[in-house]
Amino acid sequence: SIQVPHNELPRKNDYLCSFLMAGNNSEKLQDFMRDFIDKEYLDAVTDKKEWVWLAKIAGVTHEFKKLEEIKEKTTAFFCPI
Repeated sequence: SIQVPHNELPRKNDYLCSFLMAGNNSEKLQDFMRDFIDKEYLDAVTDKKEWVWLAKIAGVTHEFKKLEEIKEKTTAFFCPI
């Protein structure tokens, strides 16, 4: 669990975003995102930029790949069977 320092409480959302997006916290970000991303959410994603962003979080290389391949690998990460 993540504890927000007392002096950061007024800006807790900013603190949480900064904490999770720090490069050394990639596993925490993945765990956080896996908690609320499900198949229904992914089915609703239509923007390629959002798929690329989700792929980065999932550790899926997106360069020179077709969107369908990005979707498939990213979905497998967030929604393993």
